[in-house]
Amino acid sequence: MPSAVARRRGWLLTAAMVAVAAALSVAGGLADFGEDEPGVALPFGSALVLAFALFVSFGDKVWVRGDSHLSAKTVTGWRTIDLHAVKRVWRLRLPTEGQARIDRLVITDRHRVRVMVDHPDADQAVRDALRHSPIALSKGARRRLDDEELPLLVRFVGYVAKLVGMAAGLLFLWFVAYAGAEIVSRM
Repeated sequence: MPSAVARRRGWLLTAAMVAVAAALSVAGGLADFGEDEPGVALPFGSALVLAFALFVSFGDKVWVRGDSHLSAKTVTGWRTIDLHAVKRVWRLRLPTEGQARIDRLVITDRHRVRVMVDHPDADQAVRDALRHSPIALSKGARRRLDDEELPLLVRFVGYVAKLVGMAAGLLFLWFVAYAGAEIVSRM
């Protein structure tokens, strides 16, 4: 699939997710939950749907062809990276509760094709590509490829940042629902 088609599909999928989340938030603001509750159930549900859609990764399905190409299943279909033209590799790592954690390598080549992968074969393919050419590699990606663990302080700050982000998101959704209910009540 050409990279332009995959990018267009990605933008359309993102726009659809934002539209669904906004519609659910407005519906939550319009719903009558009583005088004391301004209707936060539907916006909270829309936030969960949006979070699920954003963090669902198809990067565990990886196909390495020789030492030149890596293909990965994404939301918009299969994408293939030219390993001889890898431009940048960085790591997306989000701490979660329990054993399952989001830990992905984001690989971009010079054709602006980007995949997010979480597979040992992909890690090995990037290690092999590093031997052949210089690649912009983030500190996190280097730690993952070298099998290093994050320091305790960094992990703690990550958990605190996650809690603050969740609280800010809930506060924002409550504000949107409450403001929507106020606007409707004034009509």
